[in-house]
Amino acid sequence: SDTFAGDIIRIKVESAAKEYRIHKALLRRHSGYFRGALRYTNFAEGRLGIVTLRDIEIYTFAA
Repeated sequence: SDTFAGDIIRIKVESAAKEYRIHKALLRRHSGYFRGALRYTNFAEGRLGIVTLRDIEIYTFAA
């Protein structure tokens, strides 16, 4: 089990059926979108630790 497992978020890029595991702090620091989505527990993403990106191409997210 990872020491920081509770701080890891799963990002699913639906168009490529690909999943990334990224630390919450890294996402919050570099993205206003993720900063908002992960800050509050009233957002499903913040509660569940999973963000599904539906309208984005893999090369856009991976860049």
